[in-house]
Amino acid sequence: MMINPSDFSPNGIYHLMTQMVIPRPIAWALTQNLSGNFNLAPFSYFNGVSSAPPLLMLSIGKKASGEDKDTRRNLKRDKKIVIHIPTIDQAHSVQDSSDPFDEDESEIEALNLAFEPWSDFPLPRLKDCAIALGCELYQHMEIGDHKQGIFFVEIKAIYIKDALIQSTDGKHITIDLNAFKPLTRLGNSKFSGISKAFKP
Repeated sequence: MMINPSDFSPNGIYHLMTQMVIPRPIAWALTQNLSGNFNLAPFSYFNGVSSAPPLLMLSIGKKASGEDKDTRRNLKRDKKIVIHIPTIDQAHSVQDSSDPFDEDESEIEALNLAFEPWSDFPLPRLKDCAIALGCELYQHMEIGDHKQGIFFVEIKAIYIKDALIQSTDGKHITIDLNAFKPLTRLGNSKFSGISKAFKP
């Protein structure tokens, strides 16, 4: 089957792309609302794009009303974000955090999640997440007719749970993938894990 993307609506293309470009890592993103509480939302249009400087990319759209999503608004304003890499055990919480919440309502409190401060970054991190990346906004642009927000953020602080460290020689750190069990995003509202890692 040959497909012309221009024959489909943006929603139709999104539905197709998210089934083809898989699996996708998930950025479970924590930012601070203007009210002072913390917003938490998952994004799977996300990946690493550079190591010097260490940059991640998030693609964040708008609400159906045309207003900025909370993460998008907070990141533009404060220039700070903590990106967690969730595990398969956190799939339900990740999905639930994507539901719409009022700005003055924190997903963290609503989902009974705990967070804690860390010395190297001003925003807290989720206590039960094995990997957290404290990032600052590096560059922001808007593309397309719908003004999709593309955010490049620079990693400024890294937390890795000790149990995930398989080895380190002071220059390189190897993470135990089987202990990590990262959650990934598929299309059509489905998630997955990584069943077996191998080297060809």
